[in-house]
Amino acid sequence: MSDMTLPPYDDGFSAVLALSEEHPGSRWLKVVRAAHTVSRRVDGQPMAGRWVLKELHQMGDSEWRPGLRVLERFGILRKVGESTRSGNRAYYVMPDPVGVDKGLRRLGY
Repeated sequence: MSDMTLPPYDDGFSAVLALSEEHPGSRWLKVVRAAHTVSRRVDGQPMAGRWVLKELHQMGDSEWRPGLRVLERFGILRKVGESTRSGNRAYYVMPDPVGVDKGLRRLGY
């Protein structure tokens, strides 16, 4: 199944497992862990995508700068509002942080 036709999942657990299947052996699960950490830190309030990248870099992945649209397509993150700063900053919420955490733990992250 290609990313273009992938529906968002209803729960974070299923979304994380699907992401893992669609992108096996990739760095995306580290990105999900970083997003989950930031979401907890801001108590579920909207978070800038840049904050997730900063957390990812603090976790030791200083080279990669992924866009978070992949996580949005899976339903792990949901974009809130329009992008700001001339389209360079987007804000997201994690609709099901408990399910995401459960999925990450199941996969060893």
